[in-house]
Amino acid sequence: MFANGSRPFRRHYERVLGTSMELTVWSQPAGVERVFRTVLDEVDRLDRLLSTYRSDSEISRYGDGIRASGSRERWLLLDEYSRWQERTGGAISSRINGRLNVDALGKAFIVDRAAAAGLDGTGADGVMLNIGGDIAVVGPEVAVDVADPSRPFENDAPLARIRLSAGAVATSGSYARPGHLVDPRTGGPANGAASATVVAADCLTANALATALCVLPISQGLALVEMEAGAEALLTSRTGAVLKTSGFASLEQATPPRPSGSGQWPVGFEVRVAITLTGQSGGRGGRNIKSPYVAIWVENAAGKYIRTLAVWGDKWRYLEELTDWWKFARNDKALNTSATRATRPAGEYRVAWSGLDDTGNPMPQGPYKINVEVSREHGTYARKTGAIVTGAEPSAITLPGTAEFAPIVIAYGPRT
Repeated sequence: MFANGSRPFRRHYERVLGTSMELTVWSQPAGVERVFRTVLDEVDRLDRLLSTYRSDSEISRYGDGIRASGSRERWLLLDEYSRWQERTGGAISSRINGRLNVDALGKAFIVDRAAAAGLDGTGADGVMLNIGGDIAVVGPEVAVDVADPSRPFENDAPLARIRLSAGAVATSGSYARPGHLVDPRTGGPANGAASATVVAADCLTANALATALCVLPISQGLALVEMEAGAEALLTSRTGAVLKTSGFASLEQATPPRPSGSGQWPVGFEVRVAITLTGQSGGRGGRNIKSPYVAIWVENAAGKYIRTLAVWGDKWRYLEELTDWWKFARNDKALNTSATRATRPAGEYRVAWSGLDDTGNPMPQGPYKINVEVSREHGTYARKTGAIVTGAEPSAITLPGTAEFAPIVIAYGPRT
């Protein structure tokens, strides 16, 4: 991509600030490890200062009444809260129901600074850092999917796809963690947009505006976005209406087609797979746990391959360690793409199958095997398979857990 031989390298981690982290750097191969290490070190440093997921962090001790002098970062973050509290009429606040809570802006604050650290003297040509759907980008133009709040499955078509080369995007909403969005003014649930995605110059601004859109009446939230130079927004109302600011369309690319359900299954029925990755090998202080390689696919009752639902991994050449999936799907380069979405708990993923094979042909009703294969670099291997019946009535099975994932729930029935 660059004349100097710089190219993209991507890694995925779990249990970072209570969620998942994806880091892509554009660098010459000889210098890429230094860039990864620099970004991770900065995330870890700021995690120790500002994470409310840690009882021993500086911000948590401060909230408990321990009034040490404090770091510069703590005061900068609290100053940002004061500024946005004034701008939003209290819709954003560092105190929820009387307790210090910096979740709304703290993660975005860390994303901005860690991404900048990756470019500061490392020799990198670009960095894209995604922590829990808050994304900062500096470098080559990239495509970022906006998860559909009504269909937030990993393998489902996005609500939109945008171009981003410098700046940030963040999404707020309750669909990934129902009930976590609170109106600081009342202490009750937020009643603004059901979900909101904002593109802005930096991640903290994008996150603040997205949060405000979910708390304030939609008209007030959109007016706030329009006042921010360069900011654009896409939101979904609680009635399902999709609204955009005037300039959002200029950022959009064509989105992939949405899969239609099988004509041979009951209308609206699908198979849903919920997986939580739990493996603990590797990591940095027990927090930045490098994700394993994962493949989820469908076979018929006779063991014939039907469709790959998801493949997650950083380097294509290592996917062959998923030995069973690799036998028949080695040409299916369906590696995960970057997406902005409401923050989800670490390791929790969902995929769906609408009854089509890899070529788009509808499959008949009957039993199908759902396969999950996991291989961790320098770690363990796990494989589980279960049969689920797709017929006129809903059905469900649970695959046993392993060292790499918790028990996996597989359900067949109407879309929810």
